[in-house]
Amino acid sequence: MDVIQKRHSGRIDHNHLQAINLRTLRGITLIELMTVMAIIAITLGFGIPAVSAILQTNRMATAINSLSAGFALARSEAVTRNQEIVICKSHDGVLCTNKGGWEQGWIIFADTNHNEHRDEDEPRFHVQDALPPGIKVSFSAFESDHYVHYWPTGFTLMNGTFTFCQENQAELTKALVLSRIGRLRKSKTHPDGSPLKCS
Repeated sequence: MDVIQKRHSGRIDHNHLQAINLRTLRGITLIELMTVMAIIAITLGFGIPAVSAILQTNRMATAINSLSAGFALARSEAVTRNQEIVICKSHDGVLCTNKGGWEQGWIIFADTNHNEHRDEDEPRFHVQDALPPGIKVSFSAFESDHYVHYWPTGFTLMNGTFTFCQENQAELTKALVLSRIGRLRKSKTHPDGSPLKCS
């Protein structure tokens, strides 16, 4: 019996390959695309507000911790250096200001001439830049609302409440309560138990 071997010509049948590709590859339909887009929109709708709330909560916590750390530093410097130290709100990081809130920043300095204002020759120990936009910090106290004076004993001889407000987020309102011994404590109310209010 004769065996006839068919030789391969070595040519590629392009028509055959195109037919295979058309059978194995196909695009997505408009309905499938709309379904995927709807799922993405729903996911983002739930996810973005949650992420935004977390960021706002973290910004508020950072602001509170920054002011608390500033007061701890001022108190420590007063005791360590045995001199009067002042922490005051400042918009330029150089001089104290009587205007605006504490969100614009603050400075800590040695009050060598005892006037509760920083003069050019008085050394600064810390400069805090402005807090993130949307955060407001007000201070209500019996002696002054724009500075706190630490004596070498570490006492302030004044008390008051710092109220931290987040724009359009009343539930994030927090407070730092300053005692006469110079310490701050976190609170969700005023010292008398009354609720915090943001103007």
